[in-house]
Amino acid sequence: MPTDKFTKGDTKLTEPVSFVKPVKLTKGGEGSIPFSPDMKLTATLEWQGRGLRLGLFGLALGAIIGLLVGEFIVTIILGLLFGSAGFLIGHFLSDLELVALRIPSGGPMIADEIYWDNLGNDTRHPFVKHHGDSKTPGREIITIHNPGSHRHIAFAVYSAFRNGPGSLFSYRARVVVSDGINPPVMVPLYNRKQSYWCTIALITIKNGEVVIKQIEQYNRIGDEHFPQLTADGQIVPGGGPARTYKRRT
Repeated sequence: MPTDKFTKGDTKLTEPVSFVKPVKLTKGGEGSIPFSPDMKLTATLEWQGRGLRLGLFGLALGAIIGLLVGEFIVTIILGLLFGSAGFLIGHFLSDLELVALRIPSGGPMIADEIYWDNLGNDTRHPFVKHHGDSKTPGREIITIHNPGSHRHIAFAVYSAFRNGPGSLFSYRARVVVSDGINPPVMVPLYNRKQSYWCTIALITIKNGEVVIKQIEQYNRIGDEHFPQLTADGQIVPGGGPARTYKRRT
């Protein structure tokens, strides 16, 4: 039976293994999952690190320097040293964050923010749970419970300041939404724009369906404010508050 036992920093979530091919959304496209009042949705941010690319770059750079020196053994040693250093640097400078913005189906139309310093709750308000920060490449997971209590949920991706410049697309970042029964819905990025923030997907519960839309809206370059989710399901990039960012931890 699946379990939901987590501590902060633990991103290992036991879920039913699905061999169903996911539905990949096009840019601006929509997909859906049938609504059930007792369903649990899982949103998973998946991404690749920069380790392999920087490792290969370091390997090539070291080899070139060695060839210029003219010593074969120097070429081998520098290639290995530079390649290893590049891999390690790229691996640890690949820290992405999954953030959920949630508008309830009733009550105040102010978005809840579920993120690395506010993990939410699965049994009471806001019925959205972040399952811990991952500081190395891989995945982060948010689960959505009591689906009838939600009107809109947006998923945003934040690239930690320490990662340096670069596009979220370069990490092959994507969000996969699943109920563990129907085909998962994969929401990829298509734009190479450089930004710390991208709101990638919007979930709206209506007409007996959970509708997932690829929206891909970026903050302006250098803006680290949270995106804002409005009551009618619109995104205001950079319209949210300033929080405690990962560069300060």
